Amino acid sequence: RLAREAHFRALVQHSSDMVLVLDAAGVVREASPAVERVLGHGAESVVGRPFHKFFVADEMSAVQADIAQAIAATNGHAAAGGAVEWRVRGANGSERWIEAICTNLLDDPIVRGLVINGRDVSERKQLEAELTHRAYHDPLTGLVNAARFRLKIADAIAHAGTGSRPGDGRSGLAILYIDLDGFKAVNDMFGH
Repeated sequence: RLAREAHFRALVQHSSDMVLVLDAAGVVREASPAVERVLGHGAESVVGRPFHKFFVADEMSAVQADIAQAIAATNGHAAAGGAVEWRVRGANGSERWIEAICTNLLDDPIVRGLVINGRDVSERKQLEAELTHRAYHDPLTGLVNAARFRLKIADAIAHAGTGSRPGDGRSGLAILYIDLDGFKAVNDMFGH
């Protein structure tokens, strides 16, 4: 049994994913060494502090709601929503994204806590943001492209009825289309 415990402890100590154990109030009771890599705070500085304090201010209510949902989950099960993504603030003030799974083991006599397994997904989130920007913006000018324009128009049309004035039938939406004749020749001669 001691050999199994030592084996398991070694696996947790060398895991690239962080492992945290929170009490029912959301205070960190235990933290694996990977917390420094993932949260940007040393494991010793995390223990004893409320978990939501490590997050970007506008993220705190979401973190608290996710933890409450995990605590409400059946013992031994992850929260119903599955993996969650949170923005954390590192010790140096930098922001990063983590993806975490929260498992309720509060009723487990050995653990008696909420277990959070998480990993840093900042690079993935940055790539997603770049791809989204590229999908909706012109690479030369940085202005919105035709795909984004169509989304904006569809959204404006959907909301046009909400701004209409009773009785006059006007929606408050107008679209002006301007076509510049011969502009291709200007681009061909002088470049974009």
